[in-house]
Amino acid sequence: KVAISLNEHKKTPDLNLLKQRLTYLTVLKVIKKNDNGALLGGLAYNYSYVSDEFKCLKTIDVFLMNMKNQSRFSFNNTEKEMLSKISFYSSVSKKKQGKYTRRKAAKISRVWKNA
Repeated sequence: KVAISLNEHKKTPDLNLLKQRLTYLTVLKVIKKNDNGALLGGLAYNYSYVSDEFKCLKTIDVFLMNMKNQSRFSFNNTEKEMLSKISFYSSVSKKKQGKYTRRKAAKISRVWKNA
């Protein structure tokens, strides 16, 4: 999904949407709310039995950092710095949460419909 997001950005440049897509992949999201609280989804909950404290996500962070430096994506220094702040490992270990309306989530995730 990271690679698909980057390739979609190359075809249709929209840095804000790319940032939203990558952040969406890293954070916890409210799946369903009820009287007992909220049902959360995301890497930290969907893979809660990962035994290495999510250190395996550091490889995805390295992949993202390598991709941002590829000339084919033509990111300038400001854009590279913005992308450097997105971390799968950090977001999952801190259990960061994101708020997304259904419309926003659909716009963000439409590019992954076949992934």
